[in-house]
Amino acid sequence: MFELSEPGKIESLMGDAGFTDVRRIPIASAWRTRRAEDIVELLNYGTVRTSLILQFQKPEVRDHILEELVKAFRPYERSTQLEVNCHSIMATGLKP
Repeated sequence: MFELSEPGKIESLMGDAGFTDVRRIPIASAWRTRRAEDIVELLNYGTVRTSLILQFQKPEVRDHILEELVKAFRPYERSTQLEVNCHSIMATGLKP
C-alpha cells in the first residue's frame, strides 16, 4: 500500500542519500477510540493529505467516501471501544 513499506526501499533511498548503517525498525501500535465515526473524523479533519483529498471531492462523492470509511471501520468496534492495529516503520541511519 505504501511504497516505503516495501522491503529494501527505505534502505535504498537512505543509502542513495549518503546514510550508512541503515536500520528498519517495525513499530506496532493501534488507533483506539469509541466508534468508527471518530477515526473517520480524524481522517477528515486531522490529517493533511487525506483531508485535502476529501476536501476537493464533490460533496456527494465526499459523503459517500466518508460513509464507506465508517462501514470499513465498523467491524473493529467492540462494546465500548474500537481498536485498529497499525504498523509503522522507523528508519535510522548514520550520515558520515
